[in-house]
Amino acid sequence: MKPLRVMVITPDLGLGRYLADQLPRNLFEVFDARPGPQFVDATYAISPHIAVLDHIEKRTEGVQLEIALLQKRVPRVRIILIK
Repeated sequence: MKPLRVMVITPDLGLGRYLADQLPRNLFEVFDARPGPQFVDATYAISPHIAVLDHIEKRTEGVQLEIALLQKRVPRVRIILIK
């Protein structure tokens, strides 16, 4: 079975690194993406199974756009929001 692709969308890279260290590598493949153009490119390149959006209280409008794009591009994606 191929690992689940997890995309972490956050202004800083700490959370993605932490998750990559904590999750079993044979079950999860973790990718970092910063909000904005990098996120859009990564969404098309990775097609994640799980998306983790961090710092949502500081970037409400951007998060709404990110969720809409994820749902359009990858309809079955599971989205986790972190305050």
